Amino acid sequence: MIMKQIMKKTTSVILFICVLLLSVASGQAATACDNGANIMPSSAESQLAQLSKEELKWFNKFMTGGLLVDGWTDITKKILANTAQKHKEEQRQLLEELGVRIGMEWSRGNAVRRVDTDRLIEWGERLKVATKKQPERLPEVIASIDKEVNSLLN
Repeated sequence: MIMKQIMKKTTSVILFICVLLLSVASGQAATACDNGANIMPSSAESQLAQLSKEELKWFNKFMTGGLLVDGWTDITKKILANTAQKHKEEQRQLLEELGVRIGMEWSRGNAVRRVDTDRLIEWGERLKVATKKQPERLPEVIASIDKEVNSLLN
């Protein structure tokens, strides 16, 4: 009897924690998505209109990230925070365009996409390392990733 009550309470607590985590994650995703709209170039709207509902869901996931992974929006904000004022606008435009191209390709079905999750992780790590340790190299790192993306997509 006591064990049954303990199990029931434990299950209720676990369920409550799961619901709480999901609601927090949803709120963060919605906030990140709202914030992501601010860094989305207006030219991307017509491109995004070409995506299916499922692809758009994955594109938004790319932009917003998740509990354990930074999305493109957060990565961009961190990079711009470490960018000299005179280069910020140019850097912002490059990152916007690059993010749309990478995100649109990654959002496609696994069988056809040319940008996979492993590559996203690698590029994200390169950007994070440069941001933290060598911000002066960010333009070079971004250009290198841009070149890799062009090579994959063309």
